[in-house]
Amino acid sequence: ELLKTICVAADWEVGELWRWDYDRQLLKNEGQWCAQRIVDAGFETANRGAVFEPGKGLPGRVWVSGKAAWIADIDNDEEFVRKESAANAGLKAAFAFPVRNRRSTIGVIAFLSNFIREPDEQLLEMFDALGGQIGNVIERRDAEVALRIRAEQQTVVAQLGQQALARPELEDLLQDVVDRIATTLRVEYVKILELQQDASFLVKTGSGWQAGVVGETVIPPGLDSQAGFTLDSSAPIIVADLAKEERFSGNELLHRHKVVSGISTVIHGRTRPYG
Repeated sequence: ELLKTICVAADWEVGELWRWDYDRQLLKNEGQWCAQRIVDAGFETANRGAVFEPGKGLPGRVWVSGKAAWIADIDNDEEFVRKESAANAGLKAAFAFPVRNRRSTIGVIAFLSNFIREPDEQLLEMFDALGGQIGNVIERRDAEVALRIRAEQQTVVAQLGQQALARPELEDLLQDVVDRIATTLRVEYVKILELQQDASFLVKTGSGWQAGVVGETVIPPGLDSQAGFTLDSSAPIIVADLAKEERFSGNELLHRHKVVSGISTVIHGRTRPYG
């Protein structure tokens, strides 16, 4: 709503919020508003899921400098990396400013227009100051969301503990576990791997996977998979970007489902790990 309000009031066709991803160390698109004709031209779709490394593109440049920046004519800016999609939508000018909280820059807000616009220093100064106010609002919102999510997670853990004590059928319990984890953590995929005698892993149960995966897919033994590496580490393993992971390559199942990030942990048993 904020992006739409600013765009309508200042006559800009596109508004974007780029948030810093601390795990992946890049800026990711976390929200955007586009005028209908921009949506029809496909710019919104092309922009969805886009990321910028520090220093790359207008958002990346503003992130590094910590200062607002203006591009009067996108066609004449050699460092503007979305020229094709912008040209298809008829976008000509852009400006962006950093979003800060009390400690650091947490993102960048960018706006794009369908006609060439010369730099407006007064507008830049105003939005540069506004970036601090927006950052504080986002920080408070993030804290409220984190608190609510933590409460939800603790409730689910307590409920699953009570369910386990009631001694239900193992298959039913495991399926309920993966379904609740997927819902609570808001993730696409969850699986429980059962450790086999030959140190391979059977996908015992799961949520979100393609048909034929659960109960049939076996992950080979060894440290080349996230499962094997996790078992050997005996500690939770976090993967921020599987494509850049150097500790293991990831198994075919993850790549087939286009998994980008995740976390895995050992399920301990009385005498040996369950999986």
